[in-house]
Amino acid sequence: MKPIYAVKDLAVQAFGNPFIVRAKGEAIRSFQDEANKKDGQSAIAQHPEDYELYHVGDWNDQTGELLPCEPYLVARAKDLITGE
Repeated sequence: MKPIYAVKDLAVQAFGNPFIVRAKGEAIRSFQDEANKKDGQSAIAQHPEDYELYHVGDWNDQTGELLPCEPYLVARAKDLITGE
């Protein structure tokens, strides 16, 4: 099973496209990297108060089955900002 995550934009009250990772830590690391980009190319970095990461389901890569769940909050971009 591989977890499925999606980023919610609170300003528009909508989720972005879901993505599949190998583990929760990988999703958080990717989201944190986006939140900390300094090049101005990341909307998440520009407005971290508007973005949240949610677990939205799981993918069975052996059977192809999608197992949705009630979305639950994993992390807020504003809480992942580092001082570097």
